[in-house]
Amino acid sequence: MIRIGATASYVPTERLSAADYYAQGEISEADLEGLKSRGVTSVPIEPAASAEEMMIRTLHKLLEGSSIEPASVKWLLVPYLNYAFRYDDPVLERIKSRFDLSRATCFSLRDLLCSNTLMAIQLAARMLEAEADEQATALILCVEKCLLPDQRQGGGHFLTGDAAAALSLHAGTYGDKLLAFRAFSDVRTIQEGKMKNGQTEVPDYFYYVTLVKQIRQLLTDARIHHTDLSLIIPNNVTPETWPLLARLLKLPVERFELEGFTRYGHLNNCDIVLNLDRIRNSNRLKKDDYYILLTLGNGGVVCCALCQKG
Repeated sequence: MIRIGATASYVPTERLSAADYYAQGEISEADLEGLKSRGVTSVPIEPAASAEEMMIRTLHKLLEGSSIEPASVKWLLVPYLNYAFRYDDPVLERIKSRFDLSRATCFSLRDLLCSNTLMAIQLAARMLEAEADEQATALILCVEKCLLPDQRQGGGHFLTGDAAAALSLHAGTYGDKLLAFRAFSDVRTIQEGKMKNGQTEVPDYFYYVTLVKQIRQLLTDARIHHTDLSLIIPNNVTPETWPLLARLLKLPVERFELEGFTRYGHLNNCDIVLNLDRIRNSNRLKKDDYYILLTLGNGGVVCCALCQKG
């Protein structure tokens, strides 16, 4: 059984207010009002440290706070949406050398948009299942750092912040069990032009059909009833997404952890691990509780993982 072991995160203390972002001319007044209506007043930003330094701080925190031996790390996976380094910069090799990860194969991965991190978790889990070494560990390390002002732009829907997060996976006896996983890209929601009826927006129900189908199949795969769920931890997309999904799943909206959106803003591939790390540190989940990690990427890419608290 593959388990999520340690988690760690780095959140800068400096913050950019939505009002200041508006004053910079990056968003309209209507966008500012939209952000306010969604509870977004500011997001964390890191003006000094590079993305590599943020990753190093996070990985140091992860390894220092756990019993992970560097020699046991077989894979270091870095999911990303917007690359925060030059493409010819050997960042992963430097990180590997700094932490003495001599046995680790390091690589980045993308193309499931804001669902890349759960894809990385599933990929790491499959590699661990096929690994003969029972002590083998995989690390997931993600960073979000906006290098250009317009990378924070989410209209009136969200602001993108800066942060880094990491987790470990292993086949040991401690940590949270990874029970089932689903990933799906709905081609109806990958828009290349106007729809036949002249609309430029994809109807919302396409997204909800995909979300509901994947979550129900996930629970069926693990033979778990939806009422057994203690919590659903989503990524930080527009908060109005989740109340309707809760109704469709016949769950109280309180089962959705929504604080991350107003606390951190949107963080592409960092927010799901950041939210999990915060929930674990708050002791909101008790031993044997079932919870879902859920990510929705632009274009209708859905990934979800069913876990059980260890």
